[in-house]
Amino acid sequence: MTTNKPVWIINNNYAEFARLRKFAVACGYRQDRIVQLRELSEVINSAQIPAIIFINDEIEGATTTAHKNIFRKQFAKVPVILVCSDNEEHAKNQSEEIAAQDYLIKDEITLPLFRKCVQYTIERKKILNELQRSKEQYMSIFRDHPLPMWVYNMDDLSFVAVNRAAIFYYGYSEQEFLSMTIKDIRPPADIPALMNTVNREYKSGFYDDNHWTHVKKDGEHIRVHIYSHNIDFDEIPCKMVTAVRLKLSTDKQ
Repeated sequence: MTTNKPVWIINNNYAEFARLRKFAVACGYRQDRIVQLRELSEVINSAQIPAIIFINDEIEGATTTAHKNIFRKQFAKVPVILVCSDNEEHAKNQSEEIAAQDYLIKDEITLPLFRKCVQYTIERKKILNELQRSKEQYMSIFRDHPLPMWVYNMDDLSFVAVNRAAIFYYGYSEQEFLSMTIKDIRPPADIPALMNTVNREYKSGFYDDNHWTHVKKDGEHIRVHIYSHNIDFDEIPCKMVTAVRLKLSTDKQ
């Protein structure tokens, strides 16, 4: 566990801080790098990124939604353990709100439990960070793909993401797309056929369909071939779509 990064214990009770510091030292962290912070504002205003954070659920500001949101964003890649004085149900809820990977109940902390919690938290955060990097790489490919692509919510058919090519070729801004559904880029006469298609179950999750008509922002009707597949987007069942424009005989060469 030896690291040059600081270990933060956010707790305004020195006795509790000293107890957690003792456990942290036993786990291999350097005592001179273990820092007590008494308020969440000290954390939010810090330019440092610690190796791990232990945060008391009763610390000032920890119950404020605004502070929680800032904390979650600023330390999204840092392992976080909630130290809770209440029951497990409360600890689970509080952990979710601050995106902590695990929690410890104060009266139940032992060195073996503390060590196990730290190891689990570090490993889980490592996996989550890898998944986030993979997602960011995937989204980068999606955004820069030369063909129009979008993701839509399978429940209400709303656009939840569009790439640059879709914005360029269809003429809608990203904000406009995200306020629309996939029905809004179809001629009214095609809506029944569209609904039959989106409500149909495909065992493979992949869809390669015949030609469709889409309507651009300027009113131009274009013919496209649609490819789509099922994905979970931020834990929401969605479909990712690629639209390939078909060249008509009347198109300029």
